[in-house]
Amino acid sequence: MILQKFTELFKKLESLDDEERGILGIHYPLDRKKQLNAIKRGKWDVLFFEVDPDRTASYGVKILPNINGLNWPVISNMPYMESGIEYSSMASKLIGTKLNVVIQDREGCEEYLNDWDRLYNLILPFYEHFGGKDDLEPLKEIVFNSSLWPKEDIEPTEILQKQKQRFLILDSSTEAKYLVELIEKLKLDDAFIPNFPSFNLGIYGDRIKSMISTRCYLRAFKEEFKNIENGLFLACQYTHGCDTESIKPKLKPNITDTCLLVFNPIEVLLAEYNTSKLSESIKLQPEFRIAEAMNKKRNSYNGVEHLEVAAHYDEAGEPLKAWTNLVSAGYWAGKNLPDAQVEILKQAISLCQRQAWLEAEEVLKYNLEILENA
Repeated sequence: MILQKFTELFKKLESLDDEERGILGIHYPLDRKKQLNAIKRGKWDVLFFEVDPDRTASYGVKILPNINGLNWPVISNMPYMESGIEYSSMASKLIGTKLNVVIQDREGCEEYLNDWDRLYNLILPFYEHFGGKDDLEPLKEIVFNSSLWPKEDIEPTEILQKQKQRFLILDSSTEAKYLVELIEKLKLDDAFIPNFPSFNLGIYGDRIKSMISTRCYLRAFKEEFKNIENGLFLACQYTHGCDTESIKPKLKPNITDTCLLVFNPIEVLLAEYNTSKLSESIKLQPEFRIAEAMNKKRNSYNGVEHLEVAAHYDEAGEPLKAWTNLVSAGYWAGKNLPDAQVEILKQAISLCQRQAWLEAEEVLKYNLEILENA
């Protein structure tokens, strides 16, 4: 179980000195006050494991209840803002932080080579602890081959290209490749409006939906409404509070305030000049009541309609959609209805129990205990 994995991680970190923790790339101990504050703001769907002492950012794995906890993505989180997926798993974070150095810092490559035995012996046990299957091969391939080291005067464009390569080394899934291609297309063509993919988007589903929704908003007065209405409607069909994309998408997610990037597409969707054009199929979808409430209440929206839609999907036998709406309800309650947070979290635990999402249930109970004992 993933909670046990992190419990063991914390015990192992206690035996390391500050320098060793720096090499590992995990700050310890975890700041419990910041952890509590994040949960109060609705981030109870995250198992936090570190807070950067030099920044206000906190890091954790985001619960995706229907998949193995070892495959939950690592997110960074900023207070009063949103979260963004930075690594596809904890194992990829442990090796990815080092890859990020060697692809753009020649001196870093040399330092890693000269100190390889200590670095290897420190990282490998933690890497394997979180499901790493290889012998740090992606890192070794660069460190032990000086022809792959970056130039001392590496250009910014080359760094961006290497960052893309690193991303795909760490996650070679179909959905990761699609995300990279989509970002490139959106950057190169301001008029490009992607169709919603027919395959499973995996851990990047929220971000891809947000990208499409944002692009449809930007094209709102240059395209026929029928070509963008479904894209605009995506704004209330993904998990709010994590991976909401900015107007100019980049490979590394933008950690920003969700509000405008969600409200603007909804505002266009429900604008008076589009009322007669709006498809009946959209009006009949459960999330339409969310769109109406968010458009009316704007920054005072508190997530109540998300709770209602979650209950609908739970009864309809669509637990993943119920989960999405519960997490979104928690995010908006964290802004405008904090007293509801405990009850929303309990509803999420109940959903996990009925679906036998055991790892998610365990982590949610852990976060609930932190919240109730505050």
